[in-house]
Amino acid sequence: MGSSQKRSAFLQSAVALALTLPATEAIASPIRLLGSPLPNRMYPTVYNAINRIPDLSTLAELLSLVGLDTTLNSGGPFTVFAPPNEAWLKLPKNQLAKLMNDPARLMTLLTYHVLPQSVYFQHFVTGKYTTVQGDDLEADVVAPGIVTINRTPIAAGNVKASNGVIHIVGKVLTKVLKQSN
Repeated sequence: MGSSQKRSAFLQSAVALALTLPATEAIASPIRLLGSPLPNRMYPTVYNAINRIPDLSTLAELLSLVGLDTTLNSGGPFTVFAPPNEAWLKLPKNQLAKLMNDPARLMTLLTYHVLPQSVYFQHFVTGKYTTVQGDDLEADVVAPGIVTINRTPIAAGNVKASNGVIHIVGKVLTKVLKQSN
């Protein structure tokens, strides 16, 4: 399955999911491209939005494992770079299992995927963004409508939440793990 087919499949599942939710809880932005946005209180929290998208179930489980579900259900604003399930399977053999048995290292990795501010897809500029973990991510606006994070394309952007925004990225951003080895 090519990247455009994967993105299409993801968006189809997101649309199907949004259609099963009450209108006041729809996960809107990539789906709701026209019209005025709903008030923030009408969207799910960042964690609840992640938890409702089937392709992000691994991320939801890992966030819950280290207690970040609570953080991402309150406070904010946050920007989360969310690797889909397939991306977690592409980690080197046994790395995910090792991370699940090392909560401190897993926390480091997961907080590297979170910015302590909301940055919508169209507002990214080429440069560094400091994560909740403390290290910087590199954003690159390659062309209109194409943004990469640490050279990983944002596959689907602007999944709006009441306390932030989620961008689906094509792989797990492991730069922070390589630095700590």
